Amino acid sequence: MTRYESDPHLDTAACRVCGNVRTVKLDGTLRVHGKPGHRGVNCAGSGQAPKGAGDQRPVWLLDVDGVINANNPGWGAAPRRRSVWSSTLSREFTIRWAPALLTEIRRIHRAGAVEIRWCTTWCGDTKELERSLSLPPFEPAWTDYRNGRAGSEAKLAAARAVLAEGRPLIWTDDNEVPLESWPLHAELMEAGRALLIRPDERHGLQPKHIAAIATWVRELRGEAGSEATPNDLLGAAGSSTENGDARG
Repeated sequence: MTRYESDPHLDTAACRVCGNVRTVKLDGTLRVHGKPGHRGVNCAGSGQAPKGAGDQRPVWLLDVDGVINANNPGWGAAPRRRSVWSSTLSREFTIRWAPALLTEIRRIHRAGAVEIRWCTTWCGDTKELERSLSLPPFEPAWTDYRNGRAGSEAKLAAARAVLAEGRPLIWTDDNEVPLESWPLHAELMEAGRALLIRPDERHGLQPKHIAAIATWVRELRGEAGSEATPNDLLGAAGSSTENGDARG
């Protein structure tokens, strides 16, 4: 592993391989470089784009309930369950997930090919959610508790904001992603720079959805080919019946 040369005055470091300056510290820990001789948009492992380069990576708006948290998530292995405390609601919620799905989300983040943002009613509790699920920190689309109509409006506003930034949009939500027959679907897809995935809330995101994301990202970068996996993105960047509680 190749470590970064750190700047003591900034929360950044320069990669010894490519020289790019990056924000690589997280909670006081210096990130490490993934592989020497990489080709991609950033140093593998940082999950971030080079400073000053103008971030044009797709933004993935990631919901939790019905997307990560699902009653029967599948993925060929037993799901895990954990109670997660919500400080915004002063109560616990049970999260049930497929470990393999979280592994794939971590891989996509580590590849740095997309920027993942929380877009969920959990946005006011992301630190506890990330700690409980062993996920890296993702920026929340908002920071307070919003549910019902307020939550729906906030999610759509976040999706429109990504496109307004000129960034490609990946939106995974079991309820708010519009169906193909809805006018809103045509609006978001108008420029051909959106991937909208509405998983079955009983199962959440499945391998086919992760493959669709990886393939779409590679196509955006002009890397045509067969169906991709998160490992392909890493290479391009450098290296039951029990119910869980739902919030949205």
